[in-house]
Amino acid sequence: MARIIQAFTQFFDNAGDPLVNGKLKFLESGTNNTDKNTFADSAMVIPNSNPVRLDGSGRCPNVFGSGVYNVISFTSDDVQIQQFDPVGANTGTGAFDSWAATNVYSEGDIVQGDNGEYYRSLTNNNQNNNPTSSVSNWQQLYLGSIYNANVSYGLGDSAYASNGILYYSLADLNVGNNPATSAVKWIPGNSSFYAVAGGTVDAITADFPIDVAFSDGVQVVVEASGANTITNPTISVDGGAAREIVKLGNQPLDVGDIFGAGQQLILQANAANDNWELLNVAPTFTPIGVGINQSWQNLIGSRAFGVTYTNTTGSPIEVAVAGTLGLNSVFTVIIGGVTVTYGGVFSNGAWGGTFIVPDQTTYNVPAYGALSTWDELR
Repeated sequence: MARIIQAFTQFFDNAGDPLVNGKLKFLESGTNNTDKNTFADSAMVIPNSNPVRLDGSGRCPNVFGSGVYNVISFTSDDVQIQQFDPVGANTGTGAFDSWAATNVYSEGDIVQGDNGEYYRSLTNNNQNNNPTSSVSNWQQLYLGSIYNANVSYGLGDSAYASNGILYYSLADLNVGNNPATSAVKWIPGNSSFYAVAGGTVDAITADFPIDVAFSDGVQVVVEASGANTITNPTISVDGGAAREIVKLGNQPLDVGDIFGAGQQLILQANAANDNWELLNVAPTFTPIGVGINQSWQNLIGSRAFGVTYTNTTGSPIEVAVAGTLGLNSVFTVIIGGVTVTYGGVFSNGAWGGTFIVPDQTTYNVPAYGALSTWDELR
């Protein structure tokens, strides 16, 4: 916040002597009886007394504040010395200056109010009409920013995309995702609303800052409180009818399509089906790996030495083969064109081994004596 009285300022009485132990009274600009707070720190946490006491040299302590003030100086005996209105940073009539009650504004002038927001004058000869409360004389402005791929946007931050549409970020640490093309990270502000889910995980309620009318194509964003446990969860928007949440194509949800608390549900109204379509269903994860949803199968009747086979199961498989071979020998297998050598024989000339074959990979066991077993975990 602004420093209202500049550092090292010294005040004097009418005789030109230091205003020893004098006082500074801080009032709302344009008034003589409405106190306005100042603070001893730039964070505006520690309030000053009002009036503020000067020291033995006529100097004042730190005085920070917001906006502009009417400031009156007094002697220690409360004799008025001077009065200035407005006092504060940027108290001119240029664009984005702090509003001052004594200034006369023209239609279209832009000022910053005491609350830090910006306002545009709606009238000429606009004087002593506080923009934070006079809606007939001032219009509050929203100053948007153009999307920048180098900026890290937080949840709820907004930016204008190259197509001229205002978008709201659906995630924290949102970097390098163009709002015009990333529907998962951004949602257009001209067709959406945001709320935190109430109710239960299967009977959601959502209250939006602006009431949402159910009409075809309207999009809303709701922060889920947990995963759905049934296939036909519902949502009631702003006290309206509880409508089912479905997938695109009017398909019922699966349990867990809303994967848990914190998920930003992008819902679109479908008037024809009288329901809400969930546009960002939780991604389906199918675990794969050796032994998952697999079983050992005896394939000796359909396998032979020297023949190339291909694993097309969608998961890696394990192959176990055994046979007979002369003593002190080794055997090899060819996996994806790579030859893998196994160790010596077992007792009585029997040999055997197992190997893994990745998905979509060929495998071949060259001829070694007689084949006794060929099993696959697939």
